Amino acid sequence: MHLSILLSAISNIDRCFPGFMLRDRNGYHLTGITNRTCGQEILNIAAGDDVLLEFEITLLYRADNYSILLNIAVDEYGSGFYDLCENAGNFTIVGENSDRPPWGYGRTYLPTTLKVTVKK
Repeated sequence: MHLSILLSAISNIDRCFPGFMLRDRNGYHLTGITNRTCGQEILNIAAGDDVLLEFEITLLYRADNYSILLNIAVDEYGSGFYDLCENAGNFTIVGENSDRPPWGYGRTYLPTTLKVTVKK
């Protein structure tokens, strides 16, 4: 699955931690991914900069309905500025993939890569 997030800075930001969380149809959080969990730091963003995050996610879940929650923080623990957008997107896995492992879904780290582009 490909997920793109475009952020536009309205003020200077020393560093930030944008990401997403996947939830099942019952609203249970399955996993959360940020730039930090992907090994990418986002530092020194100037007001007016756009930051494009492009996540590539390998889904290991069974056929069902899922939703995406977007979030961003300016510190590692969310004690400073923190914001989120619930149900930013929904998707359905319609059939079992023959190469998907036989176990069900759960709290797991999804194999994910991230490309970050900053436009000044």
